[in-house]
Amino acid sequence: MNILLLFGISILPGIFLLWYYNRYDKKRPEPKQLLWKIFKWGLLMTFIAGVIEQNLFVFVPSFIEHEFVQAFLIAFVFVALIEEGLKLMLVKDMVLKNKHFDEVMDGIIYTIVASLGFATLENLFYVFDGGIEIGVARAVLAVPAHALFSGIMGYYIGKARMAKTPWDGRSFMWIGFLIAVMYHGLYDFFLMTNTSLAFLIIPLLVLMFFHLQYLIKKAHFEDGITKQEPIPWDLKRLLRLAFGLGLVIFGIFYGVGIKTMIDAGQYQSVDVLASVLVYVPVLGGIFWAFRRHLLPKSQFEKEKKIKEDVKRAQLKG
Repeated sequence: MNILLLFGISILPGIFLLWYYNRYDKKRPEPKQLLWKIFKWGLLMTFIAGVIEQNLFVFVPSFIEHEFVQAFLIAFVFVALIEEGLKLMLVKDMVLKNKHFDEVMDGIIYTIVASLGFATLENLFYVFDGGIEIGVARAVLAVPAHALFSGIMGYYIGKARMAKTPWDGRSFMWIGFLIAVMYHGLYDFFLMTNTSLAFLIIPLLVLMFFHLQYLIKKAHFEDGITKQEPIPWDLKRLLRLAFGLGLVIFGIFYGVGIKTMIDAGQYQSVDVLASVLVYVPVLGGIFWAFRRHLLPKSQFEKEKKIKEDVKRAQLKG
């Protein structure tokens, strides 16, 4: 029974995310056989990445004694660069020239499928070695992270497929790859520091989620699926999102501080009221910051109407 439970925890997050992101391609779905083929090759890439990384780890310079420098080198060069490179190579070699790859959105779907094949087998190893707690943690953190790294890269692979010139195609490919490596490297670096910085993976995941949602909407517009162009990420919108992420980070570290006080026996009943008074405005600010991103269509229409009214008023004046 325990083995079945571990197996379920290992594979269900990947299955859920496959369903979740495949919904965005339901109007022009990809062949299931092709998706299954990419998923299986994604599983194989887990072994290839493991072999490469284990052989590269021995080359970590012994003269680098600072743990943060070692963590940075391993996270960005020996993990992110290798894993995202293998996913890119898989999609590029297997489906980039396929006749079914005829939309920008397809790049997102194919790359997410490859990444979830990779993440699912990796998850099996970690969960059977670490147990249910590791499985739950990876279900809400590591597996979605792989889908987000690669899904963002997949948008640029889709743009490369639709590019009019080989030069544009290569440029899009490199942009997507470097963004995926940056996100993946940051995620692993925060974890590898073994400090409170590890909590920063939560706002990072939030940021990547909104980034990918924006790219999905952009892909739908570029593919002609929708007539609604997503709201551009101007400075005002970026600052609002940054404010929300800052509040998330503050809430996390404030919670860590409360736990530390409780463990030390220093948290009194009067502190509960203070904590409530802190968290109520923090949660309200987070809702205000992210609401615009969760409801982009209505906000876009509202802003568009305001701009049109202002323009008409200026013409009359």
